[in-house]
Amino acid sequence: MLNYPNPFVDATCFQFEHTAAGQFVEVQVDVYTSSGRRVRSLRFDGLAEGNRFGNTNCIAWDGTDDFGQELARGVYLYRISMRTEGGTRSGSSDFERLVVLK
Repeated sequence: MLNYPNPFVDATCFQFEHTAAGQFVEVQVDVYTSSGRRVRSLRFDGLAEGNRFGNTNCIAWDGTDDFGQELARGVYLYRISMRTEGGTRSGSSDFERLVVLK
């Protein structure tokens, strides 16, 4: 799991590997301040092509919060959660760091 580029100025893209190729999935990326306040939730619902979200099917983010405001420069944490249709498989990643340089 990673976001690229990191650090970023205008946008970043979340990429990760999974074991649900060919299944309908619900993916959520939650971004938090270093003090633990959630500032953004991104969702993707759709067919998982292959076993990797990345390059052409990554989850893009423009560095804004849930209200469309640009986040301040600094270090943030994120976590990715995914589940398959019907909840047959689900899981969450560990927290990772990203850096906003705006």
